[in-house]
Amino acid sequence: MAKAIEELFIEEYQYELEEGTNLDPKWLYIYRSHGIAGLVIRWIEDGFTPSPYYMSEQIIKLMLTTTEVFRVKN
Repeated sequence: MAKAIEELFIEEYQYELEEGTNLDPKWLYIYRSHGIAGLVIRWIEDGFTPSPYYMSEQIIKLMLTTTEVFRVKN
């Protein structure tokens, strides 16, 4: 499932990374496609709740979310 999502991303979408970002976009596609596949699997396991519309909104929000800070908890 993740591979199909990754291929869809590559064919249909383009990420714009901040200038100077030292990240191969290939890994971003892989990372996000596996995340979405995991989310869909969990949604199936939870009996398709919440609604498909809600889940599609959440996936779009996740795709647009960035994290400015990442810390290791003590």
